[in-house]
Amino acid sequence: MTYAETPPTEAELEELVNDLNYEIWMFHELATIELPEVGPISEGGAVVNAVIEAILVHCRCLMDFFGNSPKKDDVVAGHFVPDWDPVKDGGAELAWLEEHLGVVIDKRVAHLTAYRQRVPKEETAELVMDVF
Repeated sequence: MTYAETPPTEAELEELVNDLNYEIWMFHELATIELPEVGPISEGGAVVNAVIEAILVHCRCLMDFFGNSPKKDDVVAGHFVPDWDPVKDGGAELAWLEEHLGVVIDKRVAHLTAYRQRVPKEETAELVMDVF
């Protein structure tokens, strides 16, 4: 097996708590920034877009942590809470986030796809603070 296919060890999980704390901290810090309303071409637009995209990346990381079963070397809540059930414990909130943000994160941020042109941004856009 390669490094990316081997599940985390207990020793690695102890160290990875720091990474989890970082993801939670960054998500919180970024999601509480009051952003001006500017377009991508406007002055300051690149900074605003970078902050929004960073929020979405950290959000996706936490969605995967709380809402998935472990695959390969993924670290998930079940590693720390043995009886964690992503469906029961992650429940409606994670399903709602996945429904509202999964496409935005995957199709608009993480991948260059035709979706960006096929679906107007207004149809999938939500104000970050309204989501959280």
